[in-house]
Amino acid sequence: MTSRLQPAAGLVRAERDALLAEAQRVLDANWTGHSTVASRSLYPHQWSWDAAFIAIGRAWAEPARARLELESLLAGQWANGMVPHIVFDPAVAPGDYFPGPEFWGAHGDGPGGPATSGILQPPMHARAALEVHRRAEAGDDPATVAGSLAFLGRVYPKLVAWHRYLAGHRGVGGHHLAAIVHPWESGMDNSPIWDQDLDELAIPAGAVPPYRRHDLIHADPADRPTDAAYDRFVYLALRYKDAGYDDTTLAAHSPFLVEDPLFNAIWCWSAHALAEIAELLGHDGAPHQTMARRIHEGLLSYLWVPAEGRFMAWDVRDRRHVAKNTVSSLMPLLDPELLGCDRRARGEAGAARRRSRRPL
Repeated sequence: MTSRLQPAAGLVRAERDALLAEAQRVLDANWTGHSTVASRSLYPHQWSWDAAFIAIGRAWAEPARARLELESLLAGQWANGMVPHIVFDPAVAPGDYFPGPEFWGAHGDGPGGPATSGILQPPMHARAALEVHRRAEAGDDPATVAGSLAFLGRVYPKLVAWHRYLAGHRGVGGHHLAAIVHPWESGMDNSPIWDQDLDELAIPAGAVPPYRRHDLIHADPADRPTDAAYDRFVYLALRYKDAGYDDTTLAAHSPFLVEDPLFNAIWCWSAHALAEIAELLGHDGAPHQTMARRIHEGLLSYLWVPAEGRFMAWDVRDRRHVAKNTVSSLMPLLDPELLGCDRRARGEAGAARRRSRRPL
């Protein structure tokens, strides 16, 4: 048995090593010197939650680049704490990507440094920063750990501001959950979750100026959104931009306003990570744990649909759940408190069964 398994194990290791080498090659090819682009042609800038995932991966082999990936992104953070979904690379020629910096425009809360978009993406960044630090700790080199702690010290106030922005600016539903104002903010741009909202969106004549889609040049049009769908994406972005990116008017004027399970589960997961980062730095992690608990309660109270046995997005404007089966319904399993609820529920059920067996 052993002799038959050993060649198979060697093959698996060889395939794994080849996969790792190819992943490293892709990352190296897309490294700009301070960040990693998602694609040299289709997505030639830095994307927010992509940067978080890339940093987690890079931390295994290139901790310095992993840290720089996150700090490069956070250099585009707005004064109000918002982390934009794109930080634009000035080396990319104007007009090579749409919607580019000229589309989003300048804003008073903007970073005053790199040009950025005006919307956001799921807040993976505290979780990514913690994972980058954990890899440094696993190396067991005191100098590396010290450098990683210094990195956490630099990004911690930015991450705190980011989470405060979500709670203070996007909690418009009153559920301790953050609402998104555009499908692109979900990280799942073309998900079926948004079909009904987009289909029902009426675009006034002349509201969307002519534009050129570069994605159709660099990718198979069959794999991309239709022109009608893209018009709706552009219209929603323009509505938010024309309102001055003013979150105080969202409840009254935003045509798209949704509390998404995936987005809020990641926020909850990152709030737990932020609490751990705070404690590593000698700060009080309790406020972040309190925030995580509130998000947890919001997920259970407003996005969990018992009759369906799953979590569903909540349309804040139409006051209805979005009945679509997608991976978003499973993402609240990231919340460690849900596992605790499951254990408690099993314990209570077991106690009830034991009571039922007792003689009268």
